[in-house]
Amino acid sequence: MISNIIAKVLLVLFLFASPFLLIGFGSEFWKIILAQTIRSPKVLYFLLGICLFFPILFICKRYLESLWQYLTTLEHECTHALVGLLFGKIPVGMRISAWEGGEVKLRGGTNLWISLAPYFLPTLSFFVLLVGWVFGLTEFKYFYSVMGWTVAFHLVTNWQETSFRQTDLQKAGYLTSILVLPIANLLTYGAILSFVFGGIKTFSVFWIEGLKNSWATIFQYIT
Repeated sequence: MISNIIAKVLLVLFLFASPFLLIGFGSEFWKIILAQTIRSPKVLYFLLGICLFFPILFICKRYLESLWQYLTTLEHECTHALVGLLFGKIPVGMRISAWEGGEVKLRGGTNLWISLAPYFLPTLSFFVLLVGWVFGLTEFKYFYSVMGWTVAFHLVTNWQETSFRQTDLQKAGYLTSILVLPIANLLTYGAILSFVFGGIKTFSVFWIEGLKNSWATIFQYIT
């Protein structure tokens, strides 16, 4: 299928560009970080959300463990399905369980990007970001606490899910996963934190300047 060819071409281009993306987006993200102050209300409430995640995690693990496992598996499989749709692969079935993992079946099968999606795409965070931007919720300080909570959720659950025994990583290939995931996480989490620190303007600057820096680095090495 054409979508599988596109996925392979994207992989080749991404692997070629990875060192340049690391320099370009890494330097831009570092600039954005240095421009922040811990006294910023957005930063404080974002950190508050991260801190609040851990007692909630403790309570859920202790008293609602089955429900927690079910919901984290559901979020994981929904991420596969959403990225599958971007490649034109329609979900035709989904199995979710608390203790036996889950599986989403896509018409046309899967590819590397679909398999790795939950490990670099913080779905909940981008959903909250989109809702906040569309409905003007970014004016409310507790919006940033929700963003912090979702970021902590993804970081912790992804750490727990990432294992060489994980079938998603086996399908994608261990070496490919190791090469793709660090840069992909820089792009997604860098974008989210840019939005938290400076709204849609800083979010846009992160992408535009990151791409400019990456292109400049590429031309510096080939000319």
